[in-house]
Amino acid sequence: MRKKTGLAWSAAVVPVLIVAGCASLPDAATTRQIAENMVKVSFSATPEHAKRLVQDESQQICSKIGDARLTPGEADEVLKLARASIKYPQSGKLVGDWKVGARLAYNGSGSRITYEKLYNAWAYFPCSNMPRLGHNGHLTPEQITHVVAYLTDPASPVNRK
Repeated sequence: MRKKTGLAWSAAVVPVLIVAGCASLPDAATTRQIAENMVKVSFSATPEHAKRLVQDESQQICSKIGDARLTPGEADEVLKLARASIKYPQSGKLVGDWKVGARLAYNGSGSRITYEKLYNAWAYFPCSNMPRLGHNGHLTPEQITHVVAYLTDPASPVNRK
């Protein structure tokens, strides 16, 4: 008789404990904030590299958890923000020297659309893995013109076969 009472008690109490445990977990936004704080606290780098931990508005939209897809409204917002971030060189020229562009392309760090895609690829491909070279300050607008020339100038080795 005692075994039956113990089983009945367990069958009644265990589900309540599980529900209570799950109910005490924070929501997704709080869990995300806790995780981001853990990364910030454990990340040791120069101040220049530490800036990378702070997401801009586009990155926040693109950082969905799991298999969540962008809604059309979110994609439109990323496009709008990305296009607004594009800065052009003071010279007004969007094509520079392809030889300088070749050096920039190999050291890791045509047209208006080519320039814009290099400056901030998210202006065309929201949340893509392509680096936002100008937006993130990896290349200056003038340096991007040289990469454009490297990619589009007929004299560039890229375009000679």
